[in-house]
Amino acid sequence: MGETTAVAIRSDFDLTAKVEELRNKKFNILLPTTTFASQSELYVPRLDIVIPEGIKGGDFYAQSNKNIGTEEKKVWVKPMAPSAQFLSKVASAANIQWHPDKSCHTLIEKMRVVYKAVAAIRQADGSWRIITDEYELDLEVIEEELNVEYKKKSRFKDFQEKMKKECMTVEDYVRRDLLQKRKHKLALASTGAMNRVIRKALTLKNTYLPDEAKNPFAIAKFDFQPDFNDPTVRRYASMAAVRAQNDLFGGGGLEMPLGATEEDNQAAAEFGDSGTGKVIDIKASDYDGNTSGDNYSGSGAGEDPFAGMIFCQHCGEEIQGSGKRTPEAIKDYSERTFGGKVYCLECQKEARAGRIAS
Repeated sequence: MGETTAVAIRSDFDLTAKVEELRNKKFNILLPTTTFASQSELYVPRLDIVIPEGIKGGDFYAQSNKNIGTEEKKVWVKPMAPSAQFLSKVASAANIQWHPDKSCHTLIEKMRVVYKAVAAIRQADGSWRIITDEYELDLEVIEEELNVEYKKKSRFKDFQEKMKKECMTVEDYVRRDLLQKRKHKLALASTGAMNRVIRKALTLKNTYLPDEAKNPFAIAKFDFQPDFNDPTVRRYASMAAVRAQNDLFGGGGLEMPLGATEEDNQAAAEFGDSGTGKVIDIKASDYDGNTSGDNYSGSGAGEDPFAGMIFCQHCGEEIQGSGKRTPEAIKDYSERTFGGKVYCLECQKEARAGRIAS
């Protein structure tokens, strides 16, 4: 089994030198920035190491031969692509958080599925970077691609012998493969979108050379680790522990320290939330629905990042006001007109034209 282990050596706030040391040892460095240093006294940089298991372990799969040499002197290799299994390991090591509600299928039809993934990753200053992306699975396009692929294969003698041995035609192979994709279309779409977000968050390459894929991967992240030598930090930590235990068992079984003010209580609440690593810590005003992955939050603690926002049930985008019509008014009109469905203005036009399945 592959392992995810933490590098034992940690500096207080800067691991740039450690990154260079690992890079010189041929490690694959997953670091979105050129330096690796904390910008907050509450967070420290950390490197987690993921050791890939290769093809046999299911972490990579080989792609078609590729020439990495010149036309005069060709060098053929099989590029290695990270599997969904390996990307899941990397996301876990990087502490990527998936929004449980906003990550969802935005379209489900017989031959077409769209999934939108929304995630967040901690930055050097302790704030969250929100990243979104979509994946569309179009089975009609896949069917055409399979037809082209198997028709090419059928020109070769070895595949012709295989077809004869298995009593299969090109159409049979296409039907078999398409059936498998239809059976797992929801999972394929969600995995595709989440994989895109992981690659975008960590600058993960689409393929690696065989020698590169064998090397360990070093994943950068920032951990909540305040300085407990500071008496104020210790006070807030103890208050956060009391709050956590009271929330766990209900009521107010444990009392706060003497002299605790409302400001102290609020600081302790934010202190406890900062260590959870939950997406709920991101402010709603910091998320603009953009799928570019370049939008950032401005706080490490606070409210649900998506509170108060209204999303279209078809395209998944946030519903924006238009003229005198507020997002709430657009939502109410849509529900009255389209049988309870919430559509943005563009999707309402599509629905009126009959291009959206009810």
